[in-house]
Amino acid sequence: MLSNLLASANSQGQPARVLTGFVDADVDELLGINSEREASTCLVAIGQDSGAIPYVVKALAEIDKGDICFREAISYPESEILHAQSCLSSTDEVRDWRYYGHSQKTRVVADVESGALGNAILDRGSTRRFSREAIDLAQFTALLAASSANIPADFECGITEPYLIINAVAGMEPGTYYFSRAAGELELLEQGEFRNEAGHLCFEQALGADASAVIYFMANLDDILDRYGNRGYRIAQLEAGEMGGNAYLAAHSLGLGATGMTFFDDAVTAFFSPHAAGKSLMFLVAIGRTAMPNRVRPFRSKYGILKDSLARGATGDRRPVPDWIYSN
Repeated sequence: MLSNLLASANSQGQPARVLTGFVDADVDELLGINSEREASTCLVAIGQDSGAIPYVVKALAEIDKGDICFREAISYPESEILHAQSCLSSTDEVRDWRYYGHSQKTRVVADVESGALGNAILDRGSTRRFSREAIDLAQFTALLAASSANIPADFECGITEPYLIINAVAGMEPGTYYFSRAAGELELLEQGEFRNEAGHLCFEQALGADASAVIYFMANLDDILDRYGNRGYRIAQLEAGEMGGNAYLAAHSLGLGATGMTFFDDAVTAFFSPHAAGKSLMFLVAIGRTAMPNRVRPFRSKYGILKDSLARGATGDRRPVPDWIYSN
């Protein structure tokens, strides 16, 4: 939703700025939500800035929501605690939080024709099966540019770093990569075929193995929490999700497919280490050409099979087990 909104505002020539610093209780009161079952996560200011003005919080009029088929809330206590401990409670805290600098723009330049934004937004959805066909280098460059672009926000963007497994991009060696958003450069970490690894890291799903590339958005949470406090976790998730949303839009505008997936958290960090040591995966998106029929196919990686055999106490001759497998 956030990537759709920012892209739409940009296409209309309207300034838009993501605001993650606000008094949580005031915004929740304005919207008539209770801060526990529902809570505000960010605001987006659209249009020209006319300067700060005094305000008094007034709740919106009660709205008849009708029957939304919702009977009983499911409680997630840890999530509620996390949110409560990352709230801002005063204007002074908001003032201290907000960043007023200018984020550096992406250094990647893409030169490829794409479809209309409106069609991309309407058509976007998660691919269920990739064809394993290679995508063009120009398409990949456009996807990388879109997914790594900084967003206009009240925090300094660039805290999320893309790592990649490239399986099939024309003109590129298959392997693992790191993309420096500041320099606009891809760094080859290890050359080779990593389809099995990609499938396993994506929670044993064929989509990771069949995709042309998988982008892993990672962040050093220790550094972020030291700098921003508990609210830093919100912006790490927010930035990674918006970057993933941009990858979705770019893929669909280029006639490609995209899908976000769950993953083995610690195994991803271990797999990309030592380069990614200390970083945590926030979000990932697989991209490629959609296969027909677009249906999930059964999949079991050699690492999944190996872990099953180890869990059953299998012994005897077997291939060496990579250290990152034990991080699942």
